[in-house]
Amino acid sequence: MLGTTISHYRITGKLGIGGMGIVYEAEDTRLPRKVALKFLPEDLADDPDAIRRFRREAETIATLSHGRICTIYDIDEHGGRVFIAMECIDGLNLKTYISRHTLTTAQIAEIGLQIADALAAAHAKGIVHRDLKPANIMLTEDGRARLTDFGLAQDAENPDGREGLIVGTPYYMSPEQWLGHKADERSDLYSLGIILYQMVTGKRAFTGETVNELMHQHLKVVAPSPQQHDPELADGLCAVIKKMISKPPKKRYQNMTEFINDLRKIEAGEDPDALAEFGQMVKCSFCETFNPPNEKKCKVCGETLGSGSAAPLEIAARPDEFKCPGCGALNRKGTRVCGGCRKHFCARCKIRVAVLRNFCHHCVPHLRR
Repeated sequence: MLGTTISHYRITGKLGIGGMGIVYEAEDTRLPRKVALKFLPEDLADDPDAIRRFRREAETIATLSHGRICTIYDIDEHGGRVFIAMECIDGLNLKTYISRHTLTTAQIAEIGLQIADALAAAHAKGIVHRDLKPANIMLTEDGRARLTDFGLAQDAENPDGREGLIVGTPYYMSPEQWLGHKADERSDLYSLGIILYQMVTGKRAFTGETVNELMHQHLKVVAPSPQQHDPELADGLCAVIKKMISKPPKKRYQNMTEFINDLRKIEAGEDPDALAEFGQMVKCSFCETFNPPNEKKCKVCGETLGSGSAAPLEIAARPDEFKCPGCGALNRKGTRVCGGCRKHFCARCKIRVAVLRNFCHHCVPHLRR
């Protein structure tokens, strides 16, 4: 394809290849600009459903005139192959950028806000992306984020929105997508939360080696707290990420605006609303009431929390957490391996350390009976 002229575009290089398309860099011979040409892979070039989805991608992006979303110039056909001509963005995709750079909290918040701004525009028109991942987010040379690849987007007219169809990228799919349920704004928020987790820690939240393992992890396993990877991470940002990647959609932010408001509070040095629900709680040494970590005095008895109290400050377990009996680290209920000492928990009681065939000393006698 290199050096070939298609319509009024001369192909000058190959930008990338994926399951849904091959992208080439090209020069527009009518206008002095670089463009990106996206073709269907050869094995899908004659597939009517793939061609329909491909055309819908162009139509979807064309309805979204937004500075954070890649611009579509044209959709055409050459030699029986349909292609999309779109803006060629100079820079790196977020996947590559994360592998080369360590991001500060300010950078993470800024990039998160820019992606959320683009998604809010799509959601306002009833469009759910459904395939958010670092490879679909471009960072320009001046650090601006641009959202690309709406090939799996769902809208009111999209027949793929029916229940039972599983679509997305396994590492970033929401639990409801794994179950084949219809995706909504909260599904994109979950995927964005998984991306933020990777930006913060440099690691994926779930690392299963097979599709079945990843499905189990997204549906059943609670991701280790980002602070287990980076103890210096701010409680506020950690709480925001935990809220975004909650399993039940009703526990996440209900729309992009709620998330944007919390992220702006972090940018301003304020505590996000998510901290009250997902942050660590502090136990009063006098009345044993749980208090938010930013409180200086107990909300019930007024006792000073921290260094001025009668006893050392104690980080209390939330209702959805328990303390490892081995090392004392707090873990979310349902976790199979302690995030502190990395020991496995009993498969029966799920709170004690396993000592024999995945069971603790207490539960082994029950099995023998």
